[in-house]
Amino acid sequence: MPQKLSAIWHAHLGELADDVHQQYVNNVGNITLIRHNQGLGNRSFQEKRALYLGRSGLQVTQNYVVDQEVWDDQAIQRRQIYLVKLLVKHALLLPGRFQYSSNWNQVGSRSSQFDSRQVLNRLIGEAIQFISQPTITARVVGDSKVLFEGKEWNLSPLTRELKLRDGTNTRSGAYQGALYWSWDDTRLIDLE
Repeated sequence: MPQKLSAIWHAHLGELADDVHQQYVNNVGNITLIRHNQGLGNRSFQEKRALYLGRSGLQVTQNYVVDQEVWDDQAIQRRQIYLVKLLVKHALLLPGRFQYSSNWNQVGSRSSQFDSRQVLNRLIGEAIQFISQPTITARVVGDSKVLFEGKEWNLSPLTRELKLRDGTNTRSGAYQGALYWSWDDTRLIDLE
């Protein structure tokens, strides 16, 4: 959202455009690092999104921006939540007991639902390690796929296969793959 609203942005944001603009223009969810920012100006969101794909340089700049169809208060709020979680989890390194206390998190309690697609999407191109045998690695090739021994796998079936190979499989044979794999010495389930 630009510093000054054009007619295109007024139409895009609707009747409450001025109120939405005043409330969200300086929100962290609307602020991003991008090369050639001056050239973006009051362009439409669709034009800006196309430029972000080629010029942002940083993956964090593209996350929760280029996958949006519209840029409005809800999109900005989603991106704000993502950026705050990213900062708290990886930059500020607050102790776990403070991360979800009411003294800073105004969004509610942590979701009990793990989203492996979101985590794997951030790790595309990275190698992950099988925790029980760190010499076993797989390369993340998509938000739901890893490459192992020349074949693409979903994480849970690959985990089951490795457990079968070493004879440590459970009776049910069901595994939540993110519990058994790590990246940068952190279990994938703890990266969300």
